[in-house]
Amino acid sequence: MYKAIIPTKFGGRGSSILDISPKSGSLDRWGGDMMVGTVSGKLSVNGPVIKDKVSAKIGFRGSYINWLLGAMNNPDLRSSQANFNDVNGIVYGEINENHNVTYSFYRSYDDFALASDTTISWTNLSHTVRYQGKFSERLAADVIGYYSKYDFTIFNKSGINNFDLESGITDTGVRLNFTYALGENNRISFGGDTKSITIRPGELIPGISDGESTVLPKKVQDEFARESGFYLQHELEFGEKIGLSYGIRYDMYQYYGPRTVKEYAPDLPLNEGNVIGERTYASGETIQTYDGWGPRASLRYSIDSKTSIKAGYNKMYQFIHLISNTATIAPTDVWKLSDQFFKPQIVDQYSLGIYKNLKGNIFETSVEVYYKDIQNVLEYKDGARLLLQQNLETEVVPGQGQAYGVEVYVKKNLGRTTGWASYTYSRSLRRVITPFEEEIINDGEWYAANFDKPHDLTLIGNYKLATNASISATFSYSTGRPVSFPEAKFDFAGNSLAFFKERNTQRIPDFHRLDLSLNFKLKGTSKFHDGDWTFAVMNVYGRKNPFSVFFADQTGSPPQSYILAILGVPFPTLSYSLKF
Repeated sequence: MYKAIIPTKFGGRGSSILDISPKSGSLDRWGGDMMVGTVSGKLSVNGPVIKDKVSAKIGFRGSYINWLLGAMNNPDLRSSQANFNDVNGIVYGEINENHNVTYSFYRSYDDFALASDTTISWTNLSHTVRYQGKFSERLAADVIGYYSKYDFTIFNKSGINNFDLESGITDTGVRLNFTYALGENNRISFGGDTKSITIRPGELIPGISDGESTVLPKKVQDEFARESGFYLQHELEFGEKIGLSYGIRYDMYQYYGPRTVKEYAPDLPLNEGNVIGERTYASGETIQTYDGWGPRASLRYSIDSKTSIKAGYNKMYQFIHLISNTATIAPTDVWKLSDQFFKPQIVDQYSLGIYKNLKGNIFETSVEVYYKDIQNVLEYKDGARLLLQQNLETEVVPGQGQAYGVEVYVKKNLGRTTGWASYTYSRSLRRVITPFEEEIINDGEWYAANFDKPHDLTLIGNYKLATNASISATFSYSTGRPVSFPEAKFDFAGNSLAFFKERNTQRIPDFHRLDLSLNFKLKGTSKFHDGDWTFAVMNVYGRKNPFSVFFADQTGSPPQSYILAILGVPFPTLSYSLKF
Protein backbone atom coordinates (compact mmCIF):
# COMPACT_ATOMS: atom_id res chain seq x y z
CA MET A 1 0.00 0.00 0.00
CA TYR A 2 1.65 3.23 -1.19
CA LYS A 3 0.11 6.34 0.36
CA ALA A 4 2.56 9.16 0.93
CA ILE A 5 5.49 8.01 -1.22
CA ILE A 6 4.56 6.47 -4.59
CA PRO A 7 7.21 4.95 -6.92
CA THR A 8 7.47 6.42 -10.41
CA LYS A 9 6.50 3.10 -12.04
CA PHE A 10 2.89 3.81 -11.04
CA GLY A 11 1.00 6.39 -13.09
CA GLY A 12 -2.44 7.42 -14.24
CA ARG A 13 -3.88 7.91 -10.76
CA GLY A 14 -3.81 10.76 -8.27
CA SER A 15 -4.30 8.87 -5.01
CA SER A 16 -2.90 5.89 -3.12
CA ILE A 17 -1.75 2.73 -4.88
CA LEU A 18 -2.59 -0.82 -3.76
CA ASP A 19 -0.17 -3.25 -5.43
CA ILE A 20 -1.47 -6.85 -5.34
CA SER A 21 0.59 -9.83 -6.51
CA PRO A 22 -0.81 -13.39 -6.72
CA LYS A 23 0.60 -16.08 -4.45
CA SER A 24 1.73 -19.11 -6.47
CA GLY A 25 1.21 -22.73 -5.47
CA SER A 26 3.69 -25.16 -4.00
CA LEU A 27 6.17 -26.85 -6.36
CA ASP A 28 6.66 -29.98 -4.21
CA ARG A 29 3.37 -31.03 -2.58
CA TRP A 30 -0.41 -30.61 -2.84
CA GLY A 31 -2.32 -28.84 -0.12
CA GLY A 32 -4.90 -26.17 0.51
CA ASP A 33 -7.30 -24.57 2.92
CA MET A 34 -11.04 -24.34 3.38
CA MET A 35 -13.58 -22.38 5.40
CA VAL A 36 -17.26 -23.12 5.97
CA GLY A 37 -19.48 -20.61 7.74
CA THR A 38 -23.06 -19.53 8.15
CA VAL A 39 -22.56 -16.56 5.80
CA SER A 40 -19.91 -17.65 3.30
CA GLY A 41 -17.41 -20.35 2.44
CA LYS A 42 -14.16 -20.77 0.55
CA LEU A 43 -11.89 -23.49 -0.78
CA SER A 44 -8.35 -23.25 -2.17
CA VAL A 45 -6.05 -26.02 -3.43
CA ASN A 46 -2.53 -25.83 -4.82
CA GLY A 47 0.34 -28.07 -5.77
CA PRO A 48 2.79 -29.18 -8.47
CA VAL A 49 1.65 -29.94 -12.02
CA ILE A 50 5.25 -30.76 -12.90
CA LYS A 51 7.27 -31.27 -9.73
CA ASP A 52 9.80 -28.48 -9.07
CA LYS A 53 8.82 -26.81 -12.37
CA VAL A 54 5.13 -25.90 -12.70
CA SER A 55 2.52 -25.31 -9.99
CA ALA A 56 -1.16 -24.47 -10.03
CA LYS A 57 -3.45 -22.85 -7.50
CA ILE A 58 -7.21 -22.28 -7.66
CA GLY A 59 -9.54 -20.77 -5.11
CA PHE A 60 -13.29 -20.20 -4.78
CA ARG A 61 -15.33 -18.06 -2.43
CA GLY A 62 -19.06 -17.56 -2.18
CA SER A 63 -21.86 -16.37 0.06
CA TYR A 64 -25.16 -17.95 0.98
CA ILE A 65 -26.36 -15.21 3.26
CA ASN A 66 -29.87 -14.97 1.76
CA TRP A 67 -31.21 -17.87 3.84
CA LEU A 68 -30.05 -16.06 6.96
CA LEU A 69 -31.59 -12.77 5.86
CA GLY A 70 -34.86 -14.60 5.31
CA ALA A 71 -34.82 -15.78 8.92
CA MET A 72 -34.40 -12.27 10.40
CA ASN A 73 -37.24 -10.49 12.22
CA ASN A 74 -36.65 -7.29 10.25
CA PRO A 75 -39.09 -7.27 7.27
CA ASP A 76 -36.73 -5.16 5.15
CA LEU A 77 -33.92 -7.67 5.66
CA ARG A 78 -36.22 -10.58 4.83
CA SER A 79 -37.09 -9.00 1.48
CA SER A 80 -33.47 -8.09 0.65
CA GLN A 81 -30.73 -10.15 -0.93
CA ALA A 82 -26.94 -10.05 -1.09
CA ASN A 83 -24.60 -12.34 -2.97
CA PHE A 84 -20.95 -12.53 -3.83
CA ASN A 85 -18.71 -15.15 -5.37
CA ASP A 86 -15.28 -15.13 -6.91
CA VAL A 87 -12.71 -17.48 -8.38
CA ASN A 88 -9.01 -16.98 -8.94
CA GLY A 89 -6.42 -19.23 -10.50
CA ILE A 90 -2.62 -19.05 -10.79
CA VAL A 91 -0.27 -21.12 -12.92
CA TYR A 92 3.41 -20.63 -12.13
CA GLY A 93 6.27 -22.06 -14.18
CA GLU A 94 10.03 -21.89 -13.69
CA ILE A 95 12.03 -21.75 -16.92
CA ASN A 96 15.20 -22.00 -14.85
CA GLU A 97 16.39 -20.60 -11.54
CA ASN A 98 16.59 -17.06 -12.98
CA HIS A 99 13.45 -16.89 -15.12
CA ASN A 100 9.78 -17.65 -14.43
CA VAL A 101 6.33 -17.00 -15.90
CA THR A 102 3.02 -16.59 -14.04
CA TYR A 103 -0.53 -16.56 -15.41
CA SER A 104 -3.31 -15.40 -13.11
CA PHE A 105 -7.06 -15.19 -13.58
CA TYR A 106 -9.69 -13.51 -11.41
CA ARG A 107 -13.45 -13.12 -11.65
CA SER A 108 -15.88 -11.80 -9.07
CA TYR A 109 -19.62 -11.21 -9.02
CA ASP A 110 -21.64 -9.23 -6.47
CA ASP A 111 -25.27 -8.21 -6.29
CA PHE A 112 -27.69 -6.84 -3.75
CA ALA A 113 -31.31 -5.73 -3.58
CA LEU A 114 -32.52 -3.65 -0.66
CA ALA A 115 -36.18 -4.45 0.00
CA SER A 116 -37.14 -3.34 -3.50
CA ASP A 117 -37.66 -4.53 -7.05
CA THR A 118 -34.24 -3.18 -8.10
CA THR A 119 -31.09 -5.32 -8.07
CA ILE A 120 -27.61 -3.84 -8.40
CA SER A 121 -24.75 -6.05 -9.57
CA TRP A 122 -21.13 -5.65 -10.58
CA THR A 123 -18.53 -7.97 -12.05
CA ASN A 124 -14.73 -7.80 -12.19
CA LEU A 125 -12.69 -9.91 -14.60
CA SER A 126 -8.92 -9.94 -15.16
CA HIS A 127 -6.25 -11.96 -16.96
CA THR A 128 -2.56 -11.33 -16.26
CA VAL A 129 0.64 -12.81 -17.67
CA ARG A 130 3.87 -11.94 -15.87
CA TYR A 131 7.48 -12.70 -16.75
CA GLN A 132 10.26 -12.18 -14.19
CA GLY A 133 13.88 -12.62 -15.18
CA LYS A 134 17.34 -12.03 -13.81
CA PHE A 135 19.89 -11.55 -16.58
CA SER A 136 22.89 -10.95 -14.36
CA GLU A 137 23.75 -10.10 -10.78
CA ARG A 138 22.90 -6.50 -11.61
CA LEU A 139 20.05 -6.51 -14.17
CA ALA A 140 16.51 -7.87 -13.63
CA ALA A 141 13.25 -7.48 -15.58
CA ASP A 142 9.56 -7.66 -14.76
CA VAL A 143 7.11 -7.68 -17.71
CA ILE A 144 3.33 -7.73 -17.21
CA GLY A 145 0.53 -7.98 -19.78
CA TYR A 146 -3.05 -7.67 -18.57
CA TYR A 147 -6.71 -7.39 -19.48
CA SER A 148 -9.33 -6.22 -16.99
CA LYS A 149 -13.04 -5.57 -17.28
CA TYR A 150 -15.52 -4.03 -14.85
CA ASP A 151 -19.28 -4.25 -15.49
CA PHE A 152 -22.03 -2.55 -13.49
CA THR A 153 -25.73 -3.31 -13.98
CA ILE A 154 -29.00 -2.19 -12.45
CA PHE A 155 -31.92 -4.58 -12.97
CA ASN A 156 -35.39 -3.16 -12.44
CA LYS A 157 -38.26 -5.65 -12.34
CA SER A 158 -41.40 -3.60 -11.89
CA GLY A 159 -43.74 -4.93 -14.53
CA ILE A 160 -44.11 -2.81 -17.66
CA ASN A 161 -41.21 -0.61 -16.53
CA ASN A 162 -38.64 -3.44 -16.54
CA PHE A 163 -35.19 -2.38 -17.67
CA ASP A 164 -31.46 -3.14 -17.44
CA LEU A 165 -28.99 -0.27 -17.10
CA GLU A 166 -25.47 -1.38 -18.01
CA SER A 167 -22.07 0.32 -17.89
CA GLY A 168 -18.44 -0.71 -17.63
CA ILE A 169 -14.71 -0.09 -18.07
CA THR A 170 -12.17 -2.20 -19.96
CA ASP A 171 -8.36 -1.88 -19.69
CA THR A 172 -5.79 -3.71 -21.81
CA GLY A 173 -2.11 -2.99 -21.34
CA VAL A 174 1.51 -3.96 -20.79
CA ARG A 175 4.18 -2.83 -18.29
CA LEU A 176 7.95 -3.17 -18.57
CA ASN A 177 10.00 -2.68 -15.40
CA PHE A 178 13.79 -3.05 -15.15
CA THR A 179 16.13 -2.72 -12.18
CA TYR A 180 19.89 -2.31 -12.34
CA ALA A 181 22.10 -2.53 -9.26
CA LEU A 182 24.86 0.05 -9.26
CA GLY A 183 26.18 -1.29 -5.97
CA GLU A 184 25.06 -2.32 -2.52
CA ASN A 185 22.02 -0.19 -1.50
CA ASN A 186 22.29 1.70 -4.78
CA ARG A 187 20.04 0.90 -7.74
CA ILE A 188 18.08 2.44 -10.56
CA SER A 189 14.68 1.40 -11.90
CA PHE A 190 13.39 2.28 -15.35
CA GLY A 191 10.72 1.22 -17.80
CA GLY A 192 7.35 2.15 -19.21
CA ASP A 193 3.76 1.12 -19.69
CA THR A 194 0.89 1.62 -22.10
CA LYS A 195 -2.78 0.70 -21.99
CA SER A 196 -5.97 1.23 -23.95
CA ILE A 197 -9.14 2.21 -22.09
CA THR A 198 -12.76 1.80 -23.13
CA ILE A 199 -15.58 3.25 -21.05
CA ARG A 200 -19.18 2.23 -21.66
CA PRO A 201 -20.94 5.09 -19.80
CA GLY A 202 -24.40 3.57 -19.96
CA GLU A 203 -26.94 1.66 -21.99
CA LEU A 204 -30.64 1.40 -21.12
CA ILE A 205 -32.17 -1.88 -22.30
CA PRO A 206 -35.96 -2.40 -22.01
CA GLY A 207 -36.82 -5.56 -20.10
CA ILE A 208 -39.16 -8.36 -21.07
CA SER A 209 -42.56 -8.26 -19.38
CA ASP A 210 -46.09 -9.52 -19.95
CA GLY A 211 -46.90 -6.55 -22.12
CA GLU A 212 -45.03 -3.92 -24.10
CA SER A 213 -42.30 -2.15 -22.12
CA THR A 214 -42.78 1.57 -21.54
CA VAL A 215 -39.00 2.05 -21.38
CA LEU A 216 -37.27 3.22 -24.55
CA PRO A 217 -33.74 1.99 -25.33
CA LYS A 218 -30.89 4.48 -25.06
CA LYS A 219 -27.10 4.20 -25.34
CA VAL A 220 -24.48 6.80 -24.47
CA GLN A 221 -21.46 6.93 -26.78
CA ASP A 222 -18.51 4.80 -25.71
CA GLU A 223 -15.21 6.55 -24.90
CA PHE A 224 -11.74 5.45 -26.02
CA ALA A 225 -8.28 6.53 -24.88
CA ARG A 226 -4.69 5.40 -24.56
CA GLU A 227 -2.38 6.09 -21.60
CA SER A 228 1.38 5.65 -21.78
CA GLY A 229 4.30 6.52 -19.57
CA PHE A 230 8.06 6.24 -19.09
CA TYR A 231 9.88 6.46 -15.79
CA LEU A 232 13.30 6.54 -14.14
CA GLN A 233 13.99 6.18 -10.42
CA HIS A 234 17.20 6.12 -8.38
CA GLU A 235 17.30 4.66 -4.85
CA LEU A 236 20.40 4.83 -2.68
CA GLU A 237 21.48 4.92 0.93
CA PHE A 238 24.25 6.92 2.56
CA GLY A 239 25.35 4.71 5.42
CA GLU A 240 22.74 3.73 7.98
CA LYS A 241 21.36 7.24 8.50
CA ILE A 242 20.10 8.53 5.16
CA GLY A 243 18.04 6.95 2.40
CA LEU A 244 17.14 8.85 -0.76
CA SER A 245 14.81 8.02 -3.64
CA TYR A 246 14.13 10.36 -6.54
CA GLY A 247 12.87 10.03 -10.07
CA ILE A 248 10.65 11.33 -12.80
CA ARG A 249 7.75 10.02 -14.86
CA TYR A 250 6.51 11.24 -18.22
CA ASP A 251 2.81 10.59 -18.90
CA MET A 252 1.13 10.75 -22.31
CA TYR A 253 -2.59 10.52 -23.07
CA GLN A 254 -4.64 10.32 -26.27
CA TYR A 255 -8.43 10.57 -26.48
CA TYR A 256 -9.70 9.25 -29.79
CA GLY A 257 -12.76 8.30 -31.83
CA PRO A 258 -15.13 7.13 -33.05
CA ARG A 259 -17.18 9.90 -31.48
CA THR A 260 -19.59 12.68 -32.42
CA VAL A 261 -18.85 15.85 -30.44
CA LYS A 262 -20.99 18.95 -29.98
CA GLU A 263 -19.47 22.35 -30.79
CA TYR A 264 -20.43 25.34 -28.67
CA ALA A 265 -20.40 29.08 -29.15
CA PRO A 266 -17.15 30.63 -27.81
CA ASP A 267 -17.08 32.55 -24.53
CA LEU A 268 -20.43 31.14 -23.42
CA PRO A 269 -21.36 28.36 -20.97
CA LEU A 270 -21.44 24.81 -22.33
CA ASN A 271 -25.15 24.04 -22.51
CA GLU A 272 -27.68 22.84 -25.06
CA GLY A 273 -28.74 26.38 -25.86
CA ASN A 274 -25.24 27.34 -27.04
CA VAL A 275 -24.66 24.42 -29.44
CA ILE A 276 -23.63 25.68 -32.89
CA GLY A 277 -22.81 22.39 -34.59
CA GLU A 278 -21.13 19.04 -34.20
CA ARG A 279 -18.10 17.16 -35.47
CA THR A 280 -17.70 13.45 -36.10
CA TYR A 281 -14.34 11.74 -35.52
CA ALA A 282 -13.49 8.47 -37.23
CA SER A 283 -12.39 5.33 -35.40
CA GLY A 284 -8.85 5.83 -34.09
CA GLU A 285 -8.78 9.55 -34.99
CA THR A 286 -7.17 11.66 -32.25
CA ILE A 287 -9.53 14.13 -30.59
CA GLN A 288 -7.33 15.44 -27.75
CA THR A 289 -3.86 14.79 -26.31
CA TYR A 290 -2.28 15.63 -22.96
CA ASP A 291 1.16 15.01 -21.48
CA GLY A 292 3.24 16.05 -18.51
CA TRP A 293 6.33 15.42 -16.38
CA GLY A 294 5.87 14.14 -12.85
CA PRO A 295 8.89 14.43 -10.51
CA ARG A 296 8.83 12.42 -7.28
CA ALA A 297 11.24 12.25 -4.36
CA SER A 298 11.49 10.92 -0.82
CA LEU A 299 14.07 11.23 1.95
CA ARG A 300 14.51 9.06 5.04
CA TYR A 301 16.66 10.07 8.00
CA SER A 302 17.25 7.60 10.85
CA ILE A 303 17.74 9.42 14.14
CA ASP A 304 18.66 6.12 15.78
CA SER A 305 17.95 2.42 15.28
CA LYS A 306 14.34 2.86 16.44
CA THR A 307 13.41 6.31 15.14
CA SER A 308 13.22 7.69 11.60
CA ILE A 309 11.75 10.62 9.72
CA LYS A 310 10.45 10.44 6.14
CA ALA A 311 9.47 13.22 3.77
CA GLY A 312 8.08 12.90 0.26
CA TYR A 313 6.75 14.77 -2.77
CA ASN A 314 4.73 13.35 -5.69
CA LYS A 315 3.37 14.95 -8.84
CA MET A 316 0.78 12.77 -10.54
CA TYR A 317 -1.68 12.91 -13.45
CA GLN A 318 -5.07 11.22 -13.55
CA PHE A 319 -6.90 10.99 -16.87
CA ILE A 320 -10.14 9.42 -15.64
CA HIS A 321 -12.70 11.28 -13.54
CA LEU A 322 -15.31 10.03 -11.07
CA ILE A 323 -18.49 12.10 -10.85
CA SER A 324 -20.85 11.35 -7.97
CA ASN A 325 -24.21 12.73 -6.90
CA THR A 326 -24.46 12.47 -3.12
CA ALA A 327 -28.25 12.14 -3.14
CA THR A 328 -28.41 8.89 -5.11
CA ILE A 329 -29.56 5.82 -3.23
CA ALA A 330 -27.58 3.44 -5.49
CA PRO A 331 -23.91 3.68 -6.47
CA THR A 332 -24.63 5.03 -9.95
CA ASP A 333 -21.35 6.92 -10.21
CA VAL A 334 -20.29 8.21 -13.61
CA TRP A 335 -16.78 7.62 -14.98
CA LYS A 336 -15.51 10.15 -17.53
CA LEU A 337 -12.29 10.27 -19.55
CA SER A 338 -10.41 13.51 -20.09
CA ASP A 339 -11.32 15.07 -23.43
CA GLN A 340 -11.23 18.45 -25.15
CA PHE A 341 -13.60 19.87 -22.51
CA PHE A 342 -12.06 18.37 -19.38
CA LYS A 343 -8.35 18.40 -18.62
CA PRO A 344 -6.71 15.62 -16.56
CA GLN A 345 -6.41 15.98 -12.82
CA ILE A 346 -2.98 17.21 -11.72
CA VAL A 347 -2.02 16.34 -8.15
CA ASP A 348 0.86 17.72 -6.07
CA GLN A 349 1.25 15.80 -2.81
CA TYR A 350 3.53 16.57 0.14
CA SER A 351 4.03 14.29 3.15
CA LEU A 352 6.06 14.13 6.36
CA GLY A 353 6.13 11.36 8.94
CA ILE A 354 7.97 10.22 12.04
CA TYR A 355 8.18 6.52 12.93
CA LYS A 356 9.37 5.04 16.22
CA ASN A 357 9.54 1.56 17.77
CA LEU A 358 9.34 1.26 21.55
CA LYS A 359 10.26 -1.32 24.22
CA GLY A 360 12.29 -3.67 22.06
CA ASN A 361 9.97 -3.33 19.06
CA ILE A 362 6.94 -4.46 21.04
CA PHE A 363 5.25 -1.21 19.99
CA GLU A 364 5.28 0.46 16.57
CA THR A 365 4.18 4.09 16.39
CA SER A 366 3.93 6.67 13.63
CA VAL A 367 2.57 10.13 12.94
CA GLU A 368 2.11 11.26 9.32
CA VAL A 369 0.86 14.54 7.87
CA TYR A 370 0.06 15.24 4.23
CA TYR A 371 -1.27 17.92 1.90
CA LYS A 372 -2.59 17.51 -1.66
CA ASP A 373 -3.33 20.21 -4.20
CA ILE A 374 -5.62 19.00 -7.00
CA GLN A 375 -6.38 20.76 -10.26
CA ASN A 376 -9.22 20.02 -12.70
CA VAL A 377 -11.55 18.01 -10.48
CA LEU A 378 -15.05 17.64 -11.96
CA GLU A 379 -18.19 18.62 -10.07
CA TYR A 380 -21.76 18.41 -11.33
CA LYS A 381 -23.72 21.61 -11.89
CA ASP A 382 -26.71 22.44 -9.74
CA GLY A 383 -29.67 20.52 -11.14
CA ALA A 384 -27.45 18.31 -13.31
CA ARG A 385 -28.76 15.20 -15.08
CA LEU A 386 -25.87 12.71 -14.98
CA LEU A 387 -27.54 9.40 -15.77
CA LEU A 388 -27.41 8.43 -19.47
CA GLN A 389 -26.18 11.91 -20.35
CA GLN A 390 -24.91 12.00 -23.94
CA ASN A 391 -23.12 15.36 -23.54
CA LEU A 392 -21.73 15.33 -20.02
CA GLU A 393 -19.84 18.60 -20.57
CA THR A 394 -23.18 20.43 -20.28
CA GLU A 395 -23.76 19.06 -16.76
CA VAL A 396 -20.27 19.20 -15.22
CA VAL A 397 -17.75 21.96 -14.46
CA PRO A 398 -14.05 21.79 -13.53
CA GLY A 399 -12.90 23.00 -10.15
CA GLN A 400 -10.07 22.94 -7.61
CA GLY A 401 -9.49 20.44 -4.84
CA GLN A 402 -7.35 20.15 -1.77
CA ALA A 403 -6.88 17.45 0.83
CA TYR A 404 -4.88 17.40 4.04
CA GLY A 405 -4.69 15.45 7.24
CA VAL A 406 -2.76 13.74 10.00
CA GLU A 407 -2.70 10.04 10.89
CA VAL A 408 -1.63 8.61 14.24
CA TYR A 409 -0.90 4.88 14.44
CA VAL A 410 0.06 2.59 17.34
CA LYS A 411 0.55 -1.17 17.10
CA LYS A 412 1.39 -3.75 19.80
CA ASN A 413 3.11 -6.81 18.33
CA LEU A 414 3.85 -9.08 21.31
CA GLY A 415 2.22 -10.20 24.53
CA ARG A 416 -1.07 -11.72 25.56
CA THR A 417 -2.86 -8.62 24.27
CA THR A 418 -2.02 -7.45 20.75
CA GLY A 419 -3.66 -5.11 18.25
CA TRP A 420 -3.48 -1.63 16.83
CA ALA A 421 -5.18 1.75 16.90
CA SER A 422 -5.36 4.29 14.10
CA TYR A 423 -6.86 7.77 14.17
CA THR A 424 -6.99 10.07 11.17
CA TYR A 425 -8.13 13.66 10.94
CA SER A 426 -8.46 14.59 7.28
CA ARG A 427 -10.31 16.99 5.03
CA SER A 428 -11.16 16.80 1.33
CA LEU A 429 -12.47 20.06 -0.10
CA ARG A 430 -13.65 21.47 -3.43
CA ARG A 431 -14.07 24.94 -4.91
CA VAL A 432 -15.73 25.83 -8.22
CA ILE A 433 -15.33 29.32 -9.69
CA THR A 434 -16.06 29.97 -13.37
CA PRO A 435 -16.61 33.12 -15.48
CA PHE A 436 -20.33 32.28 -15.54
CA GLU A 437 -22.31 33.04 -12.39
CA GLU A 438 -24.83 30.22 -12.90
CA GLU A 439 -22.02 27.64 -12.76
CA ILE A 440 -20.42 28.82 -9.51
CA ILE A 441 -21.07 26.45 -6.60
CA ASN A 442 -21.60 27.62 -3.00
CA ASP A 443 -20.72 31.22 -3.94
CA GLY A 444 -17.18 30.19 -4.87
CA GLU A 445 -16.29 29.14 -1.32
CA TRP A 446 -14.55 25.89 -0.36
CA TYR A 447 -16.98 23.09 0.51
CA ALA A 448 -16.71 19.45 1.56
CA ALA A 449 -16.15 16.87 -1.18
CA ASN A 450 -18.48 13.87 -1.33
CA PHE A 451 -16.01 11.65 0.56
CA ASP A 452 -14.91 14.19 3.18
CA LYS A 453 -14.95 12.44 6.57
CA PRO A 454 -12.85 14.47 9.06
CA HIS A 455 -12.63 11.88 11.83
CA ASP A 456 -11.78 8.20 11.34
CA LEU A 457 -10.94 5.86 14.22
CA THR A 458 -10.17 2.14 14.12
CA LEU A 459 -9.41 -0.01 17.17
CA ILE A 460 -8.48 -3.69 16.80
CA GLY A 461 -7.58 -5.85 19.78
CA ASN A 462 -6.84 -9.53 20.34
CA TYR A 463 -6.60 -11.16 23.78
CA LYS A 464 -5.22 -14.69 24.16
CA LEU A 465 -7.41 -16.58 26.63
CA ALA A 466 -5.42 -19.82 26.37
CA THR A 467 -3.11 -21.63 23.98
CA ASN A 468 -6.12 -22.68 21.90
CA ALA A 469 -8.49 -19.71 22.35
CA SER A 470 -8.58 -15.96 21.89
CA ILE A 471 -11.10 -13.16 21.73
CA SER A 472 -10.99 -10.29 19.24
CA ALA A 473 -12.74 -6.95 19.01
CA THR A 474 -12.97 -4.39 16.22
CA PHE A 475 -14.43 -0.91 16.68
CA SER A 476 -14.81 1.58 13.85
CA TYR A 477 -15.95 5.19 13.92
CA SER A 478 -16.07 7.79 11.17
CA THR A 479 -17.77 11.10 10.53
CA GLY A 480 -20.86 10.88 8.35
CA ARG A 481 -20.24 11.82 4.73
CA PRO A 482 -21.54 15.14 3.36
CA VAL A 483 -24.95 15.36 1.73
CA SER A 484 -27.12 18.11 0.27
CA PHE A 485 -30.56 18.38 1.85
CA PRO A 486 -33.37 20.16 -0.03
CA GLU A 487 -34.58 23.27 1.78
CA ALA A 488 -37.87 23.70 -0.05
CA LYS A 489 -39.86 22.53 -3.05
CA PHE A 490 -41.66 24.17 -5.95
CA ASP A 491 -44.00 23.17 -8.76
CA PHE A 492 -42.78 23.28 -12.36
CA ALA A 493 -44.78 22.01 -15.35
CA GLY A 494 -46.98 19.97 -13.03
CA ASN A 495 -44.07 18.37 -11.20
CA SER A 496 -43.01 18.91 -7.60
CA LEU A 497 -39.25 19.64 -7.56
CA ALA A 498 -36.81 20.01 -4.68
CA PHE A 499 -34.83 23.21 -4.14
CA PHE A 500 -31.21 22.96 -2.97
CA LYS A 501 -29.50 26.13 -1.75
CA GLU A 502 -25.98 24.97 -0.86
CA ARG A 503 -24.04 21.80 -1.56
CA ASN A 504 -22.69 19.34 1.02
CA THR A 505 -23.37 21.54 4.03
CA GLN A 506 -25.14 18.74 5.97
CA ARG A 507 -23.99 15.22 6.86
CA ILE A 508 -25.58 11.86 7.33
CA PRO A 509 -25.24 10.47 10.89
CA ASP A 510 -21.81 9.29 11.99
CA PHE A 511 -20.83 5.66 11.48
CA HIS A 512 -19.76 3.49 14.40
CA ARG A 513 -19.83 -0.27 14.92
CA LEU A 514 -18.42 -2.93 17.26
CA ASP A 515 -17.68 -6.49 16.14
CA LEU A 516 -16.65 -9.28 18.54
CA SER A 517 -15.33 -12.76 17.81
CA LEU A 518 -14.24 -15.83 19.75
CA ASN A 519 -11.56 -17.95 18.08
CA PHE A 520 -10.77 -21.45 19.39
CA LYS A 521 -9.52 -24.93 18.57
CA LEU A 522 -11.11 -28.15 19.79
CA LYS A 523 -8.81 -30.49 21.67
CA GLY A 524 -8.34 -33.85 19.97
CA THR A 525 -6.04 -35.99 17.82
CA SER A 526 -7.88 -36.14 14.47
CA LYS A 527 -7.29 -33.84 11.50
CA PHE A 528 -10.70 -32.29 12.19
CA HIS A 529 -9.46 -30.92 15.52
CA ASP A 530 -6.64 -29.00 13.80
CA GLY A 531 -9.14 -26.52 12.38
CA ASP A 532 -10.06 -23.11 13.78
CA TRP A 533 -13.56 -22.21 14.93
CA THR A 534 -14.75 -18.59 14.95
CA PHE A 535 -17.95 -17.37 16.51
CA ALA A 536 -18.55 -13.71 15.73
CA VAL A 537 -21.20 -11.08 16.29
CA MET A 538 -21.16 -8.16 13.88
CA ASN A 539 -22.76 -4.87 14.92
CA VAL A 540 -22.94 -5.97 18.56
CA TYR A 541 -25.10 -3.12 19.85
CA GLY A 542 -27.37 -2.98 16.77
CA ARG A 543 -26.34 0.42 15.42
CA LYS A 544 -28.47 1.46 12.41
CA ASN A 545 -25.60 2.92 10.41
CA PRO A 546 -26.89 4.74 7.32
CA PHE A 547 -25.97 3.37 3.93
CA SER A 548 -27.64 6.30 2.22
CA VAL A 549 -30.11 9.13 2.68
CA PHE A 550 -33.00 9.64 0.29
CA PHE A 551 -35.93 12.04 0.13
CA ALA A 552 -39.67 11.67 -0.37
CA ASP A 553 -42.28 14.31 -1.07
CA GLN A 554 -45.00 15.04 1.45
CA THR A 555 -47.94 17.32 0.75
CA GLY A 556 -47.71 20.68 2.48
CA SER A 557 -44.11 20.33 3.69
CA PRO A 558 -40.55 20.29 2.31
CA PRO A 559 -39.15 16.95 1.08
CA GLN A 560 -38.56 14.61 4.02
CA SER A 561 -35.28 12.73 4.48
CA TYR A 562 -35.07 9.02 5.27
CA ILE A 563 -32.10 6.88 6.27
CA LEU A 564 -31.46 3.50 4.68
CA ALA A 565 -29.54 1.16 7.02
CA ILE A 566 -28.41 -2.20 5.62
CA LEU A 567 -27.47 -3.97 8.88
CA GLY A 568 -29.27 -2.44 11.85
CA VAL A 569 -29.29 -5.47 14.16
CA PRO A 570 -26.64 -7.69 15.80
CA PHE A 571 -25.60 -10.33 13.27
CA PRO A 572 -24.12 -13.62 14.57
CA THR A 573 -21.94 -15.92 12.42
CA LEU A 574 -20.09 -19.19 12.93
CA SER A 575 -17.26 -20.54 10.77
CA TYR A 576 -14.76 -23.38 10.68
CA SER A 577 -11.45 -23.24 8.77
CA LEU A 578 -8.87 -25.91 8.11
CA LYS A 579 -5.53 -26.19 6.33
CA PHE A 580 -4.57 -29.47 4.66
